[in-house]
Amino acid sequence: MTFAAVSVIALAFLAAVVLGLFEVAQILAEGGPKLFVWPRLNHGYEVAPVTRLAVSPWALMLFGLGANGACILLFGHDLMGQPNNRYLPWLASALVPLLLIHLVDYQRSVFAAAVAFVLLAGGSLYALQLYDAWAWAPLALPFLLWSLNGVRAVHADRQFG
Repeated sequence: MTFAAVSVIALAFLAAVVLGLFEVAQILAEGGPKLFVWPRLNHGYEVAPVTRLAVSPWALMLFGLGANGACILLFGHDLMGQPNNRYLPWLASALVPLLLIHLVDYQRSVFAAAVAFVLLAGGSLYALQLYDAWAWAPLALPFLLWSLNGVRAVHADRQFG
């Protein structure tokens, strides 16, 4: 990989880490650490941060797919350094997480939140089974919990009106 490619990828990764830390600090300031585990969701102020947590796996997937497509488009190789010239499938597949983020976080669709949870759970189990990486399962558990809490939060948001 060229120095320019490595620099752009490193800066994009650093920006994603800084944005993630900012979101975590904001969620902690809004409702405390209970929002990361199992919030009660009996107040409207808890719904927004929990919904933002629910779309975090999809935001990471959007970032990864978009970054890979952009890297192929700009530099002619993927993030792993393999030569590639097909960027369109990567950018097109980024539409799925973008759509789920929009439907769950902005439209507060209960159906989309449930579909997002099922897709995340199924995809996680499939990847763990495919690569026989069961030791990595604890890494997926917070995202699954946040997604499940997102279904609860969107449903609670409908209850609050």
